Amino acid sequence: MAKCRKFWLIAAAILAPPSQGLPERSASRSILTSASHVATVFVAILAGISAARGQALQANGIVVDAPAGTYGPVTTPTNAQGGTAFNAVNGGTINATGFVTLLAAIDGARGVWTGPQGTGTVNLPFGAIVSTTGNGEAYGLQASGGGSQVTGTNVTVTTTGALNPATGFSPIGVLANGGGVVILNGGSVSTQGQGANGLRSTGVGSSLSATNFGVTTTAADAVLADSGGTISLVGNSTPAPMVTAGGGNGL
Repeated sequence: MAKCRKFWLIAAAILAPPSQGLPERSASRSILTSASHVATVFVAILAGISAARGQALQANGIVVDAPAGTYGPVTTPTNAQGGTAFNAVNGGTINATGFVTLLAAIDGARGVWTGPQGTGTVNLPFGAIVSTTGNGEAYGLQASGGGSQVTGTNVTVTTTGALNPATGFSPIGVLANGGGVVILNGGSVSTQGQGANGLRSTGVGSSLSATNFGVTTTAADAVLADSGGTISLVGNSTPAPMVTAGGGNGL
């Protein structure tokens, strides 16, 4: 407690205006007032960080640093598709500064989505758990549109939803489409829904690269590249990255 009090008084002394010849008692009161102000600001900053956690986060044309913690579950639609735990649009960027857990719990709600309005980037360099439980377009990670990108290290992606018969979409684990780029190093993806590929890249310019990345599906091709999209699987050890499929082809 003494150390904390000393810290606040030092901070207050630095930020407080000069006493300009005030009596010692008045100067002390000024320091204590400033200390109270610094404490209030500090608490407000901490409150802002806490508020960010547990909620969906969007970077619309700005750069946002996301501290370690849990974001979601997304239970209320935030857009026409459902919602997203981490969404970067119009040139926005989200940089996770620690391990994050991203949860989405309604149909069409994604874990990470860059685009489709303009470009966007999401970086997960410290590891992440991404889980979606909704049906349809409840993708784990999605980079949509030219210039959009998702990067991640040691990211575990799980989708447990099913095919939406009304739309024909299934909760793919990791998707690059319309020119989007996904780069993953370490981690895994697991899906359960019919047609829910583990990794998919579709559309000219779309690219998905996964190094030492496990892929498991129960009712779809584990890895699918089509319509000009490309997928690169790289393994730095033997055997190569695990790729298994229950209701489709491994590759």
